[in-house]
Order: sequence, then C-alpha cells, then structure tokens
Amino acid sequence: MSLTYCALFGLDESQRKARLSMSGLSPGDREALRVLHDSVLPEAAPGLTQAFADQLSAWPASAQPFASEPERAEFGRRSSRFLLELGRVLEDPRWFEERLRDTVGWARAGVSLPAYVCAMGQLQRLALEPVARYAESHSRPGLAQTLMKVFALELSLAGDSYQLVHTDDFRSAVDAMHAKLTADALTGVSTREHLLAMLKLRLHVAEREGGSVCVILADLDFFKRVNDNYGHAGGDAVLRQVADRMRASVREPDVVGRLGGEEFAIVLEGAGLAGAVALAERIRERVASQPCTHAKLDISVTLSQGVAVSTRGESLESLLSRADAALYAAKHGGRDRVVVHEKGRSGGAQATAGRSSPIAMV
Repeated sequence: MSLTYCALFGLDESQRKARLSMSGLSPGDREALRVLHDSVLPEAAPGLTQAFADQLSAWPASAQPFASEPERAEFGRRSSRFLLELGRVLEDPRWFEERLRDTVGWARAGVSLPAYVCAMGQLQRLALEPVARYAESHSRPGLAQTLMKVFALELSLAGDSYQLVHTDDFRSAVDAMHAKLTADALTGVSTREHLLAMLKLRLHVAEREGGSVCVILADLDFFKRVNDNYGHAGGDAVLRQVADRMRASVREPDVVGRLGGEEFAIVLEGAGLAGAVALAERIRERVASQPCTHAKLDISVTLSQGVAVSTRGESLESLLSRADAALYAAKHGGRDRVVVHEKGRSGGAQATAGRSSPIAMV
C-alpha cells in the first residue's frame, strides 16, 4: 500500500515517530501490543463489535451520528479491524495510512468530530473489559495502559483528519484523492484495488463472526465486437451503462467494482447463495432486456456471470478462483447466463441461455 494519506497529512517517518511519542507509545509497549494482538482482542473482537453496535443504536435519535443501520454496521466492522490490528502500530506505517483513511471517510460522511470521539471513547471502555479479565493478572495494568495509548493516538489522527477535511485548502485535495483511490475513472464503480481490499476485509470479518461473503464475477459477452462496430467511444458508453445498472441493482452495503476491461465484480456480505444468485440473474436480465445507447444507436449486449460463496477458512485467492471458474463455465456454456461454483461439488453445468434458464452449478 502506498502511503498516500500519510503524504498528504505530512506524516513521514519522523512525524510518525513523533506522534507515537506524543501518545506515550514506545518500544517498551511492543510486548503488550503483541499480547493484545495475539491473546486478548481476537477472541473478544466479535462480541465487542456487537456490543458497540448495540450502544450506537441505543443513543438518542437527536445525538445519533450514524443515521442508518448500514452506517452503524460499517462503523462496527471498521472498529473491529482497528482492534485486530493493534499489534502493527509501532512498526508498520500502513496502520497510520489505514487509520487516516477511515477517519477521513467518516469526516467526509458528515459524522462530527465530537460524535466520533464519544464513539471511540465507548469502544475503548468496551475494549478494556477483556483486558481486565486476562488470565495473567500481573500483566493487566500494562495492557490497559498500552491500549489507552493506542486510543490516544487514534484520536490525534482523527483530529488531523477532521481539521484538514474541513479546511478549504485541503478539502478538494482530499476529495480528489479519495475518488482517485477508490473509483474507476470510466465507470465510477470501485477500482480493482479498492474492491479487493473490501473483499479481504469482509472475508476477515466473516471468518471472525462465522459468516460468509459472496462474490459475483461478470463479463460482457463478445465485447470486442462492440468496440469493432461502434468504436471505443461506443464501448466506453456500454461499460458505463452496464456499471450503472449493476449499481442500481445492489444493496447499499454491497460493493461493485471494475476488475479491468469488460470484467466487473460484486462483493456481497451476508446475502447467502440464494440472494447472490437472485441478484446475478436480475442484473443479467436488466442488461439483456434493455439495449445500451450511443450516438442514438441501440447496442445490445449480454452478460455472463460466475458466483461463489466463501467457506470457513477460505482465502481471497481461492474464492476468486472459484468464481472465475464459474464465469469460465458460463462463457463456454453458451454465455448470457449465471453459473454457481459450489466447493467440493462433482457435478457439471445444467443450464440453457435465456430469461427462463435455470442456474448452472459447477
């Protein structure tokens, strides 16, 4: 990961060391961070995340900084990641980059700094509870002190983020950088890098909480013919319109991204196989039933899709490989269809193209 936010905020190596020193963190905290990272917080994180979400939901409506359930759930997921990555705080500059990215995101979303500080104060209180129960009682005071130092560092970075995001001289730079880092320039959906980062994070959370993540890989059929017949401007128009239909079909927490060329991906959290298949089929129908337009011309296109749902302990690479295998089967089974890859399944595909086609399984 390039340290883009660190560069914008002037947090070079010397400044990062200075910030650690200001928060009280030193090499002497390294062992406490290791214990927190390895032995205390991983087991407690799912319960802490749920308790944190419950507390946010219980706040009075007049003071509720997270207006919707998806916002609260996303804040909970990011907070869980924050707790699970405490052990990297001293050596890894990527920790600073990710914390700045998160706090900038909430500042841009309109969550006030007082609300953010109060929320993180609540999270710190919850995080101290498993520390107080840690089996080695002689270590508890040192663990608690180190944990509070990390939260102090977090709030100092949040102060930077909020100050700069709401300063005219920096707002446009932050907005432009955020868009460049996360949005595909042509279609407006997520970049490949951002989508894969979100998939990795959601797989990590699903593994901790016993859930699953669904991936849909989608590829436009015979796209070269579109470029040959209508030029690259026509091809670009098709890509934009297909991306728009995908975004209009998904739920708010889902992530649509462009992997490159005419290939897209969708990451769904907590949808289950039936929900993922229903979404893929709905997108297939929307693309096939309504031509795209360019220069007052109708351009008919279809979409092949591969679906896979994560299993316990599965890696990002394995999940994408299975979705890709399903997409390959869709392409070679006639195109304009959805194929599902079920891990360990020995049967073959059984689908025909068209609006009423059953879903193939590989």
